[in-house]
This record gives sequence, C-alpha cells and structure tokens, in this order.
Amino acid sequence: MGILDKLFRKSHPSDNWQAVEGLQLVLDLDRHALCDVRPCDPTEWLSRLGPPEDRKALGDDRYCYYSRGIEFDATCDTIEGFAVVWDDVSDKKFQPFPGMVKWRGREYRLSTATTEAEFIAVFGEPYWRDQDDMEVILFYEFCGDIEWQVEFTLDNSLKEIIVTTPPILSNPEQRAAYAVTKPWPPDLF
Repeated sequence: MGILDKLFRKSHPSDNWQAVEGLQLVLDLDRHALCDVRPCDPTEWLSRLGPPEDRKALGDDRYCYYSRGIEFDATCDTIEGFAVVWDDVSDKKFQPFPGMVKWRGREYRLSTATTEAEFIAVFGEPYWRDQDDMEVILFYEFCGDIEWQVEFTLDNSLKEIIVTTPPILSNPEQRAAYAVTKPWPPDLF
C-alpha cells in the first residue's frame, strides 16, 4: 500500500479494535460459536480479536485473521458465518487454527491429521456427504438455520469447518447441485 492509499483510504470501524490479550480461541460447536461469536451476531463483537489482518477483504465483508486460522463473513454488519481453517490448500494465507474445539461438554484438538472417520466418530453422521475431484464435504444441519460444512482433502485430511446461516442446502438449487436425495428440511428430532 502506497502513501497515497494510506492517506485517502476510507476508515473502517475495525480500525480501532483492540485485541483482548490472552483471548482463547475456542470453536464451541455446541453453541455454533467461534470466540463467543455466532452467526447473526453483530460484527462489532469481533472487536475482541483486534483489527482484521486483510484490509482489502473487508471490502467484501470478510474479516480475516490469517495468523489464527479464522475468517468471519458478514452482511450489513451482521455475521453470516465463519470458517475455521486447518489446511489452506487454495490460498496458502491461513495458518492452522491453534484453538480448542468443544462438543457435548468435551474438548478436542482437531488438526490436519483428523480423518473423516474420526470426525464422524465424535460428531456423528452428517445429513449429507459430497465428494468431487477436489474434496469431501460433510453437511451437518441444525434446527433448520445452522449448517456446518466440514471439508476434507481427498487424502482424508481435515481442511476446514464452515458454520453458516442460512444453510446452503436449504436452497433447492444447491440441493440439486449436490445431488441431495434426502428430504428437506432434515428430521432433526
């Protein structure tokens, strides 16, 4: 960024955010929350993470924290979802997520060594599984408004977990694209 870019760039509310020292990175899958921030929460709740590490991505409402392996996506100052990255196979910008994962009262450390079978053994069977020539995606659906997309490489290595609302599979066109044959909405009870 040149000096003129710095002088004339538009300010962003996150410019003044201060990271909370010692903030623990926790993916709480019981609450579908990352660092206590859930889909539908206001973006200002990200302030405890400090300013995002990619000013340009803010133009697309992406709050990227590459060094922590996390990204939040927003629309109109509201979180739509987030990604927790262990293996950034495409962009090579994200470091592996160093935090803890909570599920049903227990703590887990996931990594690129986590296999699909190991993930399913802990988190249960997904609503849908898709595999193409690049990756495997497990789709988990919750209460009709939250979806996890758990991505693995074809070498069976965990890449990332995306938590989002609304679920992409709530869209009939997306279900057709993923060749989903199960009824929608899923029977969650």
